[in-house]
Amino acid sequence: MPWLEKEPVIGSGLGCCVVLAEDAVRDAVLEIPGVRAVEVGGGRVRVVFDPELASAGEIGGALESLGYPPEGVICDVEAEG
Repeated sequence: MPWLEKEPVIGSGLGCCVVLAEDAVRDAVLEIPGVRAVEVGGGRVRVVFDPELASAGEIGGALESLGYPPEGVICDVEAEG
């Protein structure tokens, strides 16, 4: 996926998470304009997003509203140019 090299990625820890909760997290974060991909599994969430349309704070807020406040958020951005 070439776009993974140019767009920000957030990784966040989830506490105890079951499949239904993983689906709810994925669906809620995907509703945020600018979110390109969401991977949930192994107690972690990885989000790829367009920083011109979404922010790490907005994504973290969505996770927190579901009862999964981000722990140890890593925002990895590769600058173009």
